[in-house]
Amino acid sequence: MKILIVSKGYPTLKYGLYGIFAFDQAKALVKAGHDVIFAAVDMRSIRKWRKWGYESLRSENVNIECINIPCGSLNKNLWEKTTETAMRMLWQRIEKKFGRPDVIHSHFIQEGYIASKVFECEGIPMVITEHYSGMNKGNIDSYLHKLGEYTYSRMDKVLAVSNTLADNIRRSFGVEVVTIPNIVDLEKFNYTEREIKERGFNFISVGNLVPLKNMDGMIRAFVKAFKTTEGVHLYIAGDGPERRKIEGLINDSGMNDRIFLTGYMDRSAIAALMNGCDCFVLASRSETFGVALIEAMAAGLPVISTRSGGPEDFIDEQNGILVPVDDQEKFREAMIFMYENIERYSGEKISKEITRKYSPQSVTGSLLKIYEEV
Repeated sequence: MKILIVSKGYPTLKYGLYGIFAFDQAKALVKAGHDVIFAAVDMRSIRKWRKWGYESLRSENVNIECINIPCGSLNKNLWEKTTETAMRMLWQRIEKKFGRPDVIHSHFIQEGYIASKVFECEGIPMVITEHYSGMNKGNIDSYLHKLGEYTYSRMDKVLAVSNTLADNIRRSFGVEVVTIPNIVDLEKFNYTEREIKERGFNFISVGNLVPLKNMDGMIRAFVKAFKTTEGVHLYIAGDGPERRKIEGLINDSGMNDRIFLTGYMDRSAIAALMNGCDCFVLASRSETFGVALIEAMAAGLPVISTRSGGPEDFIDEQNGILVPVDDQEKFREAMIFMYENIERYSGEKISKEITRKYSPQSVTGSLLKIYEEV
């Protein structure tokens, strides 16, 4: 099957997480024996260094066709016109070079909106996977609602990466939605037996340093829980606009020797760090899925997460603890419980179960059924 995936961009060495959800899907589909073209109009700021204009390359056996327009923030109307024009130009090149695909699969509402405008009259089945947290609110922003009204009704199938997100789209837009989780590349995340006594107890969190991830709330809960307990550490892998605030909070806590901010790390480095840790923690205010949680569980770590949307689909009493959003006291209690009762959790069992459910092979099978159906 020939599949055209429409994304906002693709991951590079410098920006390893950009477009990663769509690209992991593309890699898995290629590995399953399908012909994949990965199309993107990258509108990020000029500060995000990359080649300008057309770009054609092959990465990890995926054919990538991209137009880079480094203009950054634009008003909504100008963004729509620019992106749509660029995608139409890109489509002409793709069709000439690769022929017509059997299905077009876009990711996120903005890219789905552009795809629906460009490809509506082409007679090619269209699928969208929704990941965007902005579509997971009781009161969706009016502009996003406009995009959703236009886009979802024109798609042959609407997918969402969690049951909570799927339910919200059904209520808000009156369309049928199927839940299919993100494909998570778990190759680097494997269970290893851990010996806690020799090195103390290590928590780890991974995520962008932005308000949505609530890293400051998680740190405050950790400080309250373990201020006077030696040998307990917290590692935070990530970067973002709240870095200075987080650094200041760590300094003010007086626990610089036990709370470590590592900055951005690629997947290999994160996997290596997880192998020396005992529990993964995430205090997000909203998660449409939770890739970092899945990766941690594949590595055999029990998890603590907020009830933020996506995590409710896969966290239970056998593999972790769920607490209310923005409840530092409950988060503190969960961390203490995990520290005192870590032996209750089987890392090997956690890893096997999450790998069975969320491996690329498993999710790809579900996607292919959807493609055949449309």
